[in-house]
Amino acid sequence: MAFTKYADYATQIADYFIPPSLAADREAKKRARIFLYSHLFGPFIGSAVPLAVFAFDSAPDYKAGVLLASILSFWVFPFLLKYTGAYRTLAFVSIQTLIFSILWSCYCYGGVRSPTLAWALNIPLLSFLYIGPSSRLRLALAAQFVVSALIFFGVNEFFEPPPLTMSPIAIQALGLISTVAAALYVVMMALFYANALASQVELKAEIEGHLRTTADFVAATESARRSSAAKAEFIAKMSHELRTPLNAVIGYSEILLDEAETEEDAQSAADLRRIHGAGVHLLKLVNEILDLSRIEAGRMETLPELVDCGDLLRSVAGRFAEAARQSGTNVVVDAAVATVLVDGAKLSQIVEQLLENAIAFTDKGQVRITAERASEGNNDRLLICVADTGCGIAQDRLEGFLDRLETVEEADGRQEGGAGVGLLLSKRLCELIGATLSLESELGKGTRATVALVMPADAIERVDSEQSRLATVAARMRRVDSEAQERQVNAKAVVG
Repeated sequence: MAFTKYADYATQIADYFIPPSLAADREAKKRARIFLYSHLFGPFIGSAVPLAVFAFDSAPDYKAGVLLASILSFWVFPFLLKYTGAYRTLAFVSIQTLIFSILWSCYCYGGVRSPTLAWALNIPLLSFLYIGPSSRLRLALAAQFVVSALIFFGVNEFFEPPPLTMSPIAIQALGLISTVAAALYVVMMALFYANALASQVELKAEIEGHLRTTADFVAATESARRSSAAKAEFIAKMSHELRTPLNAVIGYSEILLDEAETEEDAQSAADLRRIHGAGVHLLKLVNEILDLSRIEAGRMETLPELVDCGDLLRSVAGRFAEAARQSGTNVVVDAAVATVLVDGAKLSQIVEQLLENAIAFTDKGQVRITAERASEGNNDRLLICVADTGCGIAQDRLEGFLDRLETVEEADGRQEGGAGVGLLLSKRLCELIGATLSLESELGKGTRATVALVMPADAIERVDSEQSRLATVAARMRRVDSEAQERQVNAKAVVG
């Protein structure tokens, strides 16, 4: 546990010297850390050998100084790595420096029988840790070691090693210190490497945990999808069961209302109108909930077609003329757009919902429906706005208003239901046909709902082409009719 804490400190120090180019790769970062561990902390252990020489040798000279300098030079490598990022080059230079330090100590202090020869075992260990699984680089390091060893044996053979100035006991003490230091170095690197592997194991376990969590999410999503499908099927069946008796109630109430009006029974007629209105409203809610369920289940399709926007808006406004008259509201349609490519039924349903809400919350005011085309890059947008002068919506409730079922409060504090389902359905229908729905409102002054439908350039070209084709056909038909009438006139003149 204590080593893990110190290893974490060592890792923080090592990470300071790792350049971004290596930190981005997990495996490269792990090898760089091992490289930095050995160069930051290894000289503390390795310097024990030259220091022992200085302590035991009765006449220490430059040989011990060269050995100490070569060992302390390893502290330069972390800075070179940080500012150059040349990891592989530095790894080869570092291995060569280590080989030089070991063979120099062996040549100066006993040759092949040197007490410092045990350090040679660290060369393949560090080569493995620095380079990793690359066979080509391992072969290059092996060739580097072989060449250095041949040079050492050649120098040792042709040049007499310098005479030892230490006593046999000092040589034994140096050998003991060198062996212990080499063993400590190996243990240190083994512990750091084990800590790195443990980190990988923890990372792997964390990844596996995330994968299990992802699998659970996928399973939960699939379960939710099945639940949604089951809900859609349930609502579809129940809506049928509800609509059948509701249609019966509406039909019978219409029959009874006609009889009451015929008999001039004002009280019964008023009650029957309420029953009929409540039945129609409830049937509308059932249909809206069914549409919402079909959209959520992905079972509602779109059928784009060429639609005359002006005719569509005027047709929708005509269906609400009686409701507008009863509330004293004037409905104005201003459509500057002719033909568009869209699912006409769904666009009509959207405008119906918006217009119904606008009329419901406007008393003795005006509702204005406009349609215009606005440029947006390479595409155009069809903007259909339904603006009223009704009660409006408070700003603190306007955010997210389209995503929840709510009632609308009028300026005098009264509540009116019915806005929630219609607006929510309108937004879902807009998303289905590739449009967006936005609201702007001010309490007491009115609301403006805008449907923005992107019209791709190719769709506009198709619309224009179709309009040109229809215009050409209409011109030909007029010409044919004119020629036919002219022939009839000529024929009558001939007969006459």
